[in-house]
Amino acid sequence: MLRFFPIGIILRRPILFAGLFCLFFFSALVYFFLPIDQSVETSILIPIKIKNLPPGLIITGPALTDLEALVKGPQTILDTLTDEKLFYLLDLSGVKIGLETILLDSKNLRLPPIISLVKLHTESITLRFAREITKTLPVIIALNGSPGTGFVVQEALAQPANVILSGPEQVLSHINKVNTKPIDVSGATESFKKEIVLDLLELVSIISPDKVVIAKILISEKITTRTISNIPVTGQGSPYRFEIMPQTISIKITGPLNILKKLQLEDRIKVHVDLRDLKPGVFVRRAIIALPLKATLVSVEPKLFTIKIIRNEDKTTSSTMHHSFRPSLPDSKLQKS
Repeated sequence: MLRFFPIGIILRRPILFAGLFCLFFFSALVYFFLPIDQSVETSILIPIKIKNLPPGLIITGPALTDLEALVKGPQTILDTLTDEKLFYLLDLSGVKIGLETILLDSKNLRLPPIISLVKLHTESITLRFAREITKTLPVIIALNGSPGTGFVVQEALAQPANVILSGPEQVLSHINKVNTKPIDVSGATESFKKEIVLDLLELVSIISPDKVVIAKILISEKITTRTISNIPVTGQGSPYRFEIMPQTISIKITGPLNILKKLQLEDRIKVHVDLRDLKPGVFVRRAIIALPLKATLVSVEPKLFTIKIIRNEDKTTSSTMHHSFRPSLPDSKLQKS
């Protein structure tokens, strides 16, 4: 039973009066100045999480979007909601291949206890399901651009060479390889390695070994074949006058493109016949051809040369005869074989 003190008693007791005054004052402060977090209604987007998808099935569409819902609760709590605290758990138990419509149940909505659901704006979700398969496919390195002048991509290797993919049967059944994202080789003059990701189709994912593969790009010099004609043939090592017939040779060589180009520009191919220890007379000899490193001789024409060694006291002269024979240099022609 409540007891009320008469005003006269309160006024005659200063301590009691002071206590009641402080209580009233602080109650007024709380009421007028401290914010009161009242419940409000607001629309929010709720992410969807999946459970109980039957083994061997995969969702092929449409893409899952957040659910819109009307909820009620303190504004301060609503402002701090996260996906961990707020989501809808979509139960896919019993779905089969094809289109399936799943009714939404508010019981599967995960909300903080202080937040209540007013209304879900969506009653059901329709999804398409397909059989999921796995497949082992070779990795193909995709390239873009061209190496530097005189160089080619000799080989492009993937490590690992094969990967295991999973995805809808109707997609993977028509695929026999998987490409990487393109690698730019523009201007490359030496081999290199690079980490690269696979260029996967939609709904296809990699199971093993990883989403990143190592691409090994082997760059080498471009090898070509050339025929060079009318190269002068000289003689070396004879104290006598001599005559070489024929006076020129044509050769076919193979090697790096850049090196063969320099041969023509710098006149670096030298051909001679070794005349050492040859006495006056007529001989048949092969020519000695000096080629730069990396150039390989394929064929020559002619293969043999007739050498006529003449005694110095012999007065016979010829336009092709000389102590140190150096025929005039005809124009060299560089032709592709």
